[in-house]
Amino acid sequence: MPVTLEYDGARGPRRRHVRLRNVVMEGSLTLLNVTDIEDGAERQLRLDRVRRATLTRVAPASTDEAKPESAASAHALHQR
Repeated sequence: MPVTLEYDGARGPRRRHVRLRNVVMEGSLTLLNVTDIEDGAERQLRLDRVRRATLTRVAPASTDEAKPESAASAHALHQR
């Protein structure tokens, strides 16, 4: 499930939309290995720099194929 992170990165605060791959314990640091949903980049983020994490719902595809068709509209199309 995608997660939106509010993250204090080296270049300032950012909001990242990511998929968590795994968690790494390295010395006194806890690192998150993630895939950035926006650009596909693999990233390693420090857990102590995450200010907020929110589960993100994935919106359904916006194509006509993804939309369920009602029985009435399907019947009307076949009657033409």
